[in-house]
Amino acid sequence: MSYTIEQIDSSEKVEDGKFTGSTGLKNPSSRGLIFEEENVVSVSFGYSPSYTPTDEQLTMNTNTGTEITTCFEGPLVKLWWDSEGNEHLSTTNKLDCYFSYWGNKEEKFGELFYCNGGLKFFKECKDRNLTHHFMIMTPALMVTSELNLRDNKCMVIYLGSMSKDGFFSNIDFTEDVFYKQVFNTIPLKEELGGKVLYPYVWKVDDVPYYINFIKQVLSCGYEHNHAIVDALTQDEKFKGVDKRVIDSYFGSPVIIRSDSGILKYTSSSYDKKCSILGNSPNIKLQVYNLMDDARPKKDIVLEYFEKYDFLFVPDQDFLNNLKNSETVKSDIISKYRELGTVGFMDAKNPRNNDTRERNLLLVLLLCLPQCKAKIAIESYQDYLVARNNIKNFVKLNLRKIIEGKYDEPFGENSKAIRRLKDISSRSLDYTRENGKGHESFTEKLEFSLKGLTANERGASLYKINKVLNKFI
Repeated sequence: MSYTIEQIDSSEKVEDGKFTGSTGLKNPSSRGLIFEEENVVSVSFGYSPSYTPTDEQLTMNTNTGTEITTCFEGPLVKLWWDSEGNEHLSTTNKLDCYFSYWGNKEEKFGELFYCNGGLKFFKECKDRNLTHHFMIMTPALMVTSELNLRDNKCMVIYLGSMSKDGFFSNIDFTEDVFYKQVFNTIPLKEELGGKVLYPYVWKVDDVPYYINFIKQVLSCGYEHNHAIVDALTQDEKFKGVDKRVIDSYFGSPVIIRSDSGILKYTSSSYDKKCSILGNSPNIKLQVYNLMDDARPKKDIVLEYFEKYDFLFVPDQDFLNNLKNSETVKSDIISKYRELGTVGFMDAKNPRNNDTRERNLLLVLLLCLPQCKAKIAIESYQDYLVARNNIKNFVKLNLRKIIEGKYDEPFGENSKAIRRLKDISSRSLDYTRENGKGHESFTEKLEFSLKGLTANERGASLYKINKVLNKFI
């Protein structure tokens, strides 16, 4: 459908000088359109349906000539030119995204794009009436992807181009600008050589074969791992291992391109993983927030059971080994298959926060990209230290906190100082009035702080610890 600028609802508009874009919030088919005054100067892919396909949908949308590509993950940026021949780099929500970032201020979209093949593309590009689409992938910007970036700190991937009248096309491969992907393998940094990645395309010539291929990718990913995909043995079945639990964490999305448009097929595990991970690339904050769900709360026990699986409780040695492992997910599944119900029952213990926390960490690791496993484990270890840091800081600075001596140093985070003041005043009141069985003031205070800081979790603990690290 073609749009005029008058048809774009005010709630959808993004404006920058003489340019107006549409976020497509109200009318998805207008998503990514950019107008220069009254005229369309840039057309995006628009709205691409995303769903887990049924067999019928797979058959209907997979035809001879259909193209299949790997689903890359990261911010999508668009390179386009206005009527005066000036280039622009945009996202759907930002018409000038050069200084934009997502969760990491050190990784600006414009710098990442132009320093990793984008500048070479811009200089060589002769198709300046098209809008060229790219994905920027860095380890920090990946949330759920199973792709191994190997030694690449950043890759720019060419996704395709759109004409101003809404037709999709691929510009021709040129060796001086692009690196052509081989099958679905990610090249090493040296092989990529600072070029834009030109994705490998499977062109359907045998419909039944490729329908089966898509099913396999959706259920197992591109690389099959025996610890994950093998059928359960009789011994594992006897131990109570649940294959449905294993299968619910694996599989990779697939992009389908045809004359009718672009589709994104997702695995049955995709929604589950997204609900656990949220939409933030900040793994440390993710870990802190996840630990809040381990808190025993009678009114959300059912919700917890529905959202999270019970696997087993890893000891510290197991976690340390995972930090240095290149096969984190298969290591977890192998151990799960070995323990069965024994691990399940330990993880299910509702009276022990520690066991539930460590089980949740395993769930998170099964959802995250391999490249984020180490930072997730280190963030959990940091989380354990954080509550002790609060306890010790309050114990040593109780009066100063209450009297406002830290108001100015904590000024950048007023919520953190308010929370510390609350902990301090409540601990002081409790110590004066209660604490039976504890003889000294110090012992009473220690007892009170231990109980209060045990309940500090999630974003609150993350913010307080972030500020406290400047004083410890």
